[in-house]
Amino acid sequence: EFDLKIYVSNTGSDETGDGSVENPFATIQHGIDAASEGDTVLVAAGTYVENINCSKSITIAGSGIDSTFVDGGGNNRVFDFSIGGISLIIEDLTVQNGVGEQIGGGFKIETTNGNQTDININRCHFLNNQTVYLGGGLGDIKGGGAIYIYSSNSNIDTVEIKNCIFSNNYAVA
Repeated sequence: EFDLKIYVSNTGSDETGDGSVENPFATIQHGIDAASEGDTVLVAAGTYVENINCSKSITIAGSGIDSTFVDGGGNNRVFDFSIGGISLIIEDLTVQNGVGEQIGGGFKIETTNGNQTDININRCHFLNNQTVYLGGGLGDIKGGGAIYIYSSNSNIDTVEIKNCIFSNNYAVA
C-alpha cells in the first residue's frame, strides 16, 4: 500500500481523465472522489469554481496562493470536510468567495470519530469568504467567515494554521 498522487487541471476531464499527470481530472471534487485515505490530490494552477465535500483523510495541494484559486461562486462554502481519519492537509491555494449558512464560508471542518485528527492548513489565502452568523476570521461555536472547526470527540484534535493570509472574510449576524 502506498500513497497515490491524483492530478487535477483545468485542461483535464472528469469523463475521460484517469487522474494521472498525463490525463488529469478537471475538478477537485472528482480528484477527491477518486482518492483513498492517505492519497494526495495535486491541483494545477487555475481557477476552480466548486463547492467541495470531503470525508477522507488526504492531502489537497495547490500550486501556490498566487496561481491556484478555489472559488465557492458566492453561493455555498468552498470546502466541507467531515473527517474521521488521522489527518487532513490543505496547502498552497487560495480559497475565495465562499458563503456558509451559520458556519464556515471557506472551510467547514468537522472531525467525526474518537480518533485524534491532525489538521494542517499551510500557505493558504482565505479571501472574501463569509458566513451569516457570528465570528469573523475563525469560528468557535457558530460563525467563521473563513474557517469553522468542530470536533465531536473527547480526544484533542491538533490544528495548525501556518503562513496563511486572511483578507476580507466576515460574518453577518
